[in-house]
Amino acid sequence: SSVDTGILGYKAFHNLGQVCLQTGDWPAARLWWEKALECAPDFTPSLFCLFDASLERGDLDLGHACVQRLHLREGPSENWARMVER
Repeated sequence: SSVDTGILGYKAFHNLGQVCLQTGDWPAARLWWEKALECAPDFTPSLFCLFDASLERGDLDLGHACVQRLHLREGPSENWARMVER
């Protein structure tokens, strides 16, 4: 059998971030998403969640950092252009 090892690490961290955001704990959500990205820098769902939540909270510095991080990973991609537009 095969096991997705991500469920024991970055995917679990990503999901914890979503749960924390849903319960209103933004600092914890941010921490978990950043931990997910630390473990798996190419796992863009965590980056997109962090970006969206930062804009919703008016944290433009964090939003800009997310845009830069995506640009380093993907270059001037369609995802990057969408972030820049927002």
